[in-house]
Amino acid sequence: MSGAWRQSLAVLCGVVALLTASSATAQDAEQAKAQAEHARRLAANPEGLSLAIRTQRGTLRFAQGELITLELEFRDDSGHRYSFNPIAYDRSGRLGVDRVVVAPAADVEDPLHDYYRALGFGFIGGGISSLPAPLDGPRTLSLELNEQVRFQRPGRYGIHVESGRFEGGGRGAAQERLIVVSNLLTLEITAPAADGPTETMAARALRFADTPGAARVTGELEPYTSPLSAPIDMPTEERTGLDIVTDIARGLSEETGRRIWVGMMPTNLMVQTSVTVGARNESARSVLWRVLQQLHPSLSWQLLCSVGEQSDCALNIHGVSRDKASPVEGERHMGALTTVFTGAPAAPGRRR
Repeated sequence: MSGAWRQSLAVLCGVVALLTASSATAQDAEQAKAQAEHARRLAANPEGLSLAIRTQRGTLRFAQGELITLELEFRDDSGHRYSFNPIAYDRSGRLGVDRVVVAPAADVEDPLHDYYRALGFGFIGGGISSLPAPLDGPRTLSLELNEQVRFQRPGRYGIHVESGRFEGGGRGAAQERLIVVSNLLTLEITAPAADGPTETMAARALRFADTPGAARVTGELEPYTSPLSAPIDMPTEERTGLDIVTDIARGLSEETGRRIWVGMMPTNLMVQTSVTVGARNESARSVLWRVLQQLHPSLSWQLLCSVGEQSDCALNIHGVSRDKASPVEGERHMGALTTVFTGAPAAPGRRR
C-alpha cells in the first residue's frame, strides 16, 4: 500500500470515528434530557400509586427483533381505593391505556403504524374485560414491547411506561383517569444474533395477519393454520349480513374450540342488507368471502387474535378500495406484517 493510500485511509478512519463519537454524544445528550423529564413526571405520580416495570427474563440485553416481554406491577398504597382497569384485550389489536416512552425516540418506530393507518378508523375497538375495581394487593400484567416499538439500530435505550389504568377514588368521586409513571429501564440492543435460534416477534405478526406459513423464525417458515381454514356448515337461506357473520363466528368457535367474536363492522349495512348463502363442509374463509361480496364488493376483513394457538379472536369487517377487494387482498394488504418486527421478506400467502 502506497503512502498516499495509507494517508487517505487514516483520514477516512478518523472521519468515521469522529462521526461515531458525535452520534454517541448526541444520543447521550438526548437520554440525559429524557431522564430528567422522566424524573419530573415520576415525582408527579399520585401519592400512594406506583408502577414497577421489569423484563420477564430479568435481562436488559436483547438482540434486534428478539421478543421483549415487560412485566408491569401496579400497587395502590394510597388508602383511597382507586379503581383499577385490568383490561388486557382490545378488538383493534392494541390497548391505549399503557403508553411506552423510549429515548432516543429518533432511533425507534411503531412497527404497526402502517397497519393501523390502513384500517382507516384509528384505534376504535373495545374488548372483554373485568369491571374496574380497587386493588387488594400488587397486580402484574404483561406487555409485549415489540408490538409498540421497533429498534432500528443497536444502542442503549431508556424506556418507561405511563399508564392510565387507575381511575378516581372514593364513592361518588368523578372517575378521572390518573396517570402513573413507572421506573426507568435502560435496555442494551445489539445486532441480530447470527448464531443460535432467537425467539423473534415474527411469530407475533400472526396476531395481526392470518397468513398460512407467515411466521419467520431464524429464517425458516413455521406452519400456521388459520381458524378461518376450518370447515363449517350453514343452511341455505336469506339472512342479514350480521346474522350470517355471527353464525360463521359461532361455527368457527364450535369447530376450533377457540372463542371467535364478532368485532367492528359497518353496522347499518350489515343489519339492513340480506343475502342468501349456504355452505356444506366449506372453509369459513370461502363462505365469508362470498357473503361479503354479495353484501358489497368493497368489504374485506381482519381476524385479530391474542397471542397463543388457542387464544380468542375478533372478526372485524371493514371497507377497502375497489382495486384491493379480492381474495388475496388481505395477504397483500396485511402480509407485510410478517416483516414489521424483523425486516425479513414477507412470505407469499392467500387471503385469510
